[in-house]
Amino acid sequence: MKNVILGVVLIISACPLIFSQENQKQNKHFERVTAYPDGKQTSLGGTIIGPITTPNGVKTERYLFAKSYDEVWDATKQATQEFSKIGKRPLKTDEEMRRISNSNIEKARNEKDTLLQTSWIDEVMTEVTYIDKTHTRVTVSRKVLEIKTDSNGKRYWATVMSNGKIERWILTQIEDEINNGSYGRERQSEDSEVNTLRKIIKRETPKTWKVDSNFFTFDLQRCRLSGTTVICEFIITNNDRDRKLQIRAGDSSKIYDENNNEASGNKAEIANSGKLWEPGAFLINGISTRARIYYENVSSNARTIARMDVRLCPEGSDCFYIQFRNIPLRD
Repeated sequence: MKNVILGVVLIISACPLIFSQENQKQNKHFERVTAYPDGKQTSLGGTIIGPITTPNGVKTERYLFAKSYDEVWDATKQATQEFSKIGKRPLKTDEEMRRISNSNIEKARNEKDTLLQTSWIDEVMTEVTYIDKTHTRVTVSRKVLEIKTDSNGKRYWATVMSNGKIERWILTQIEDEINNGSYGRERQSEDSEVNTLRKIIKRETPKTWKVDSNFFTFDLQRCRLSGTTVICEFIITNNDRDRKLQIRAGDSSKIYDENNNEASGNKAEIANSGKLWEPGAFLINGISTRARIYYENVSSNARTIARMDVRLCPEGSDCFYIQFRNIPLRD
């Protein structure tokens, strides 16, 4: 009897170790997708056999990151926000459950048949799961619905199978944000984050990427290509009195790639203000502020921005331009 009890105790004691080791075995790296996979992204073969292999029609990709729970969650929020902006899917975040939904299903289903502007809709669910202090799993699931017509001419939503590229693109963005992201990997104060970014800029950025104009300092951190969208990130410091600054996107701000192809700014953000054309923020003297500009319809083969012009309008002063040249594009 004593031997039986001892055996049960040993098995129970070993369970956490076995569980942790088993989860760490799931570390076969996913296939990275660096360029944003635009469009429906479905699989005909998967749709045919889907009802057998996955009755609910949901495609799932997962990966076990050798990082802390909070670190992976922060990176996941950044990646899904990017997906929301580029893929134009509304974002819903559940902080308690560590789950994020990017979905246009509810909106489309509420529209009248005659008003539908698309033949397909989808929902992407990203979930972060704690494994242990140094391991966190991310699960990305996608459900796709497509409009079909039955023999009576009635339209209905039918499930089709995702090809997995969007799911793997999100995992790739999370991995890149963890390894190379501009935001602190630990929960730091805002000032500490800005100081970290300044060190990166000082180490990696040529002097020509720092512009002083109209008593502002513009530090270009990086420009990266995601699908056909270029996202350029700045740190702006106001060196004068407290005042408001606007970034003018649209045709006022343009980039030219190495083949002289032109693209206009589609959207800009400064601090926590983001509008299509003219976001503005009140900048306090001496405090560094993050900003971004999004340029769309850029060639997916572009590797360098030969020239970038940005128009800015400070409160109480004339608008002016700043210019940067020869900026490598990162995936």
